[in-house]
Amino acid sequence: GGGLSFCARVPLREGDLLDLEIPLAGTDVKVPGVVVRAAPAAEGGLNIGVKFEGGSAAVRERVVAFIFKVQQEQRRRGK
Repeated sequence: GGGLSFCARVPLREGDLLDLEIPLAGTDVKVPGVVVRAAPAAEGGLNIGVKFEGGSAAVRERVVAFIFKVQQEQRRRGK
């Protein structure tokens, strides 16, 4: 499982398939995903929610662990 969210200025819709390329500690990891949420953002563009689909379990787990680590660091800094 797992996924991520981001703000985009390109028109994406729920159900769109994406090939995500995520930079992790000096290497790019490729993870397929599907858009599960596309809602207007207050600052313009769209808030996009993506669920990881397919790909190897090891890569998905690595991405999820990295995102979790970043979130922990942001919480410690009060963001």
